[in-house]
Amino acid sequence: MNVFFGEDTRLGGAIVIPEAWTGRLLDRTIIVEGIMPIECGIEPRRLTRDQNHDLDYQVTGLAFDLHGRLGRLHDEKIYQVELASACDRIGLPVRTEVPLRLSFGDYEKPYFMDLVVDDALMYGLKTTESLNRRHHGQALNYLLLSGLIFGKLLNFRPPSVKYHFVTTTLSVGDRHDITIEDDSWTPLNEVSARLRELMGALLQDWGGFLDASIYFDAICHFLGGIDAVVSPVSVRSSGRSIGHERFALLTDDVAFEITCLKDYVDGFESHLRRKIEHTPLKAVEWINLEGHIVTFKTVFAPSAHQIS
Repeated sequence: MNVFFGEDTRLGGAIVIPEAWTGRLLDRTIIVEGIMPIECGIEPRRLTRDQNHDLDYQVTGLAFDLHGRLGRLHDEKIYQVELASACDRIGLPVRTEVPLRLSFGDYEKPYFMDLVVDDALMYGLKTTESLNRRHHGQALNYLLLSGLIFGKLLNFRPPSVKYHFVTTTLSVGDRHDITIEDDSWTPLNEVSARLRELMGALLQDWGGFLDASIYFDAICHFLGGIDAVVSPVSVRSSGRSIGHERFALLTDDVAFEITCLKDYVDGFESHLRRKIEHTPLKAVEWINLEGHIVTFKTVFAPSAHQIS
């Protein structure tokens, strides 16, 4: 079954999961009504491309200046304070630790943007050997949650400042333009059925395109917390134990996985099946967010029998 929803499908701004959850889920009914699921500490401004370029040119120049003056070995907070001060001295409106709040039911998750200039440009300040995909993903999440479209990572640890642009053209409406494909999803028990409902509700409320860890964190909250969900599972090879590996569990024999894969999806599924083949698990309920398409699929261990 393919399910599509957009902003206009939210009846009265409410999402209701009507039955108390059982199994590993806490007994509760989630009602989200009249609550802003995403809150930002600024009112984002949209600048033209030339305005963005001119403003960023000034800020980046200040970053290089303070790197040359302070060196490369300070903590992020030192560079944050000094860059904000430098922006202020030349008349650029600047805010630090700009709050973002993500909520659903009784779940709340705060985030903070390091530096926002003129309520339009977001800067993530790093002191690491090199920038990586995780840094880029975090910055992109902040843009999507805040409604900003332009960001930049500034890394002060190398001998010269390194930077990486992060941009998005996705609007809130774009992120709610989601098609759910769940023909290959088998609700193995009531808990996995509720997982499907909860993930659908989160997508409807928050939209897509966010990092998998954001949805995972919220789901773990409603499953009783990360310590109740993630547990060691025995791994065996040729009849002998070779150790334990941590899985996110719905029940003792069913795990779940959330990914944001765009490439090598079939290969990942194959290796996921091989991974659980060497454990007592019979299946993994797998959710993959690939842009506008979200796929729900049950991946069975080779020896498991499907339960309809």
